[in-house]
Amino acid sequence: MKNYIVALSVILSLITTGSALAKTTKSAKPEQSVKSKAKTTQASNPKPDAAIALVSSGSNVQRILNAWLLSPTLSNSSVAVEVLDADTKRVLGEINGKRRFVPASSIKALTCACAFDLLGPDFTYKTKILTNGKIVNGTLEGDLIIASSEDPSFSRGDLYALLDKALQEVQAKQINGRVILSGCKTGFSSVWLVEDFGRNWMPVSSSLVLDRNCVALNTLPKLWNQVEGHTNSGSLFDKALSAKDGPSWIFVERNASSGAVEARFISAMQNKLAPFIVSNPNEFAYCLVENYLKDKGFLLQNKNLGLSTKLPDTAVLSEHESRPLSQILQWTLHESDNLYAQQILRSLGYMNLDKSNLDIADMQNISLEEKGISAVFRWLSQIKVGAQEVVMFDGCGLSRKNGISPHALDTIFAYMNSSPQTRPFFNLLKAEQGKGAASSYRFKTGTMETVRCISGLLTTNSGQKLCVTIMINGHSPSVRNLRVVVTDLISKIKTIKR
Repeated sequence: MKNYIVALSVILSLITTGSALAKTTKSAKPEQSVKSKAKTTQASNPKPDAAIALVSSGSNVQRILNAWLLSPTLSNSSVAVEVLDADTKRVLGEINGKRRFVPASSIKALTCACAFDLLGPDFTYKTKILTNGKIVNGTLEGDLIIASSEDPSFSRGDLYALLDKALQEVQAKQINGRVILSGCKTGFSSVWLVEDFGRNWMPVSSSLVLDRNCVALNTLPKLWNQVEGHTNSGSLFDKALSAKDGPSWIFVERNASSGAVEARFISAMQNKLAPFIVSNPNEFAYCLVENYLKDKGFLLQNKNLGLSTKLPDTAVLSEHESRPLSQILQWTLHESDNLYAQQILRSLGYMNLDKSNLDIADMQNISLEEKGISAVFRWLSQIKVGAQEVVMFDGCGLSRKNGISPHALDTIFAYMNSSPQTRPFFNLLKAEQGKGAASSYRFKTGTMETVRCISGLLTTNSGQKLCVTIMINGHSPSVRNLRVVVTDLISKIKTIKR
């Protein structure tokens, strides 16, 4: 704070003469990086609004950043940028480098980097069907338990194949117990939808994901009744769900009197064949399993036999293994898939559960989103990212309450570059190749209405590796113009020599 006040007083004393400011910038020490917010006057600065937070420094990088900040395209936006040497971890230039900005989808780089480091690129999700009973005279005296794994890539076809294999193993035509879906509760709530998910939407996260928790009406079981126009969640919720620029939703429930399955849906689109988001994926999956068992000729008694459902007391009937985590992370980063990112965050929470001491019912009461965020912050602490530099409400970047500083993102990339075990993470990011040079930029972008961010690892023409993060909030002019000035800055940084 003291440095801030000193810097502010210096700039205020110099602002009446543009030449004095230039002289001060030229004579400053290269390592100096004191933030200051310049007041503007018509006489001293031809582009006054652009001088958001000039940092006095004699380094080449800092001069490039300070000149770039004067672009008219940035004059009414909040801007933060940092360039950090990936090997020495020395900040070469920054503007608001430690201020938190809304990151949008660039926070996926944090979620995925953490998962790559903690779970490993070869980690696979294993979804299983278990039983806690035994076969007696052609009847399963026990429960059929679907042990979900948070796998974002699991599909309805995978579920049916898993059931077929389990039923062959059981070799019974009657199940006296219940069908149980194990897994933790979803973190989805109507408050999230109204505040954040109504415009920039994602499917609902859940422990058992089926086809990204989206479904087309014409693929529903024929015995299900389809009812359009209302849910049981209240008028405000229904209004948010039916927003014309939002997605379409489906809610599955049982008719209290007949027991028949009803699929209630709200459509924001004319095309009813387009995918609908399943708002209660656990009930949807359970109804699908029950319907599939009946189609296969199984009699489901659904009795509570009082058997233990703690996981160690069960036998595995079938198992589905996902493709390696590295491939799932690459899809998440390239497609900026919100559901995948949220499932990865939940996976980080799931790995901290002591499942041997948890009953299936107990697991339903645990929020994996919160546990996942705790795991992320423990990891950030280990790699020396300041706790005050990150505010995290989800793993995908939809929440406008998320906040992260350029320095935090650069520190994460520098850490991932620091060892042979974590360095392959950069192969999962999108790449921008230099023209006829060895330069490249592996990056993750973030876009949300007035938010534009890009962050990653840049290799300059001379081979130096730099962590470069650019964050712009509150931007309203043409996105095309903004893309031009951001690309221009990246191109200039590529030409920097050691």
